[in-house]
Amino acid sequence: MEELSRRSYDMLIATAAVADFRPTQFFDGKISSDTGSLQLTLTATPKLITEARNKFPNLFIVAFKAEPVPDSAILIEKGFVRLQSSGANLIIANNI
Repeated sequence: MEELSRRSYDMLIATAAVADFRPTQFFDGKISSDTGSLQLTLTATPKLITEARNKFPNLFIVAFKAEPVPDSAILIEKGFVRLQSSGANLIIANNI
């Protein structure tokens, strides 16, 4: 977001999410292996394309959707749903 705010851009090509989830808790320093077990809780990160659309309504946004699906009809449907929910102008759906 910071880069998009520095200059005027015509297009954003969002090829991949930086990370879909992040830890809810952070630790300073090393966690000792003597601790035994460790439980990691993750929270969803905000979608970059949704934030970009909200901040820059005139920006042309190309997004990608990667899904492991059994056939192309499901992939097309999932891509279309993401296109509508994200506010992107164009979406490229990939079967992974």
